[in-house]
Amino acid sequence: MTSRFRLNGLIIGVVVGLGIFFFFGSSLQKSVRSNLSQMLDCPSMKSERYVTMGNYQGLDQEDPALIHFIRVLMRPPSTKPYNLRSPGKKYFTMGYISKYVGNLFGPGKRKGFFVEVGANDGETSSVTMYLERELGFNGLLIEGSPRLYEQVVKKERKAYSIQAALSPTRTSEELLFAGGGQQGHLVDEKSKNSILVPAFPFYSILRAINVSFIDVFSLDIEGFEYKVLKTIPFEKIKVGVFVVEYTLMSEPREEMVEFMDRLGYKKIHDNKMDYVFADPDYLRKLPGWNSQQQKKIR
Repeated sequence: MTSRFRLNGLIIGVVVGLGIFFFFGSSLQKSVRSNLSQMLDCPSMKSERYVTMGNYQGLDQEDPALIHFIRVLMRPPSTKPYNLRSPGKKYFTMGYISKYVGNLFGPGKRKGFFVEVGANDGETSSVTMYLERELGFNGLLIEGSPRLYEQVVKKERKAYSIQAALSPTRTSEELLFAGGGQQGHLVDEKSKNSILVPAFPFYSILRAINVSFIDVFSLDIEGFEYKVLKTIPFEKIKVGVFVVEYTLMSEPREEMVEFMDRLGYKKIHDNKMDYVFADPDYLRKLPGWNSQQQKKIR
């Protein structure tokens, strides 16, 4: 009797134990599957190249993994009110270049798309603020300095933004930024206060937000402008108007002017700091570009 009772108890214990095991095992499996599913659904886990920041280096400008990675880093346009230091200003640049560019588009709203590389703090010296606030443009702000980019975010600009530099090649890499990221310019040699920042090909960044046409492209990256221009696949990207700062370029300015001319872009303005290049066909469609000005580009 005692033996039979022990056997029955053992059987009941085994059954209960198996039940507990399968119950919690099933719950554990579901939990693991759920967590794994979430990880796989997360864009940063869809490729082993996303696991660390360092793994984006050396990728070609058309690499889907690189484009997806940039898309993850991209901040969408703000829906909050502007938070500007000088909200009453209309034009923010030295040399009136933002006014000149704004006047090209004439009165009233004309929705378009801009890109400003070297966005600074999103307000100071901004070429594109007028286009965004007064003419209803959408756009993209690119700033390499981490500290300046923090300020870009606080301005609540109605544009995409990303903290990155532009690569002077058609592959992703890391570049040195001076002043611990405060001064906002690239350097060739490492110094005490320099830091490494991610640098992406310009074409890859545009692919990340599905843009292939730019109305106004402002490029101010402290001497690297011409190097970056030469990386752009112009057969895939169209630009109406370029604003290119040239004061710190090491290459002869005439070389860049000739390069742009071969691409079909004519120099239409020079304020001793910036060149403005434009596609003549694009200009003729702008309400602010009159017949007298057209003679300058024939």
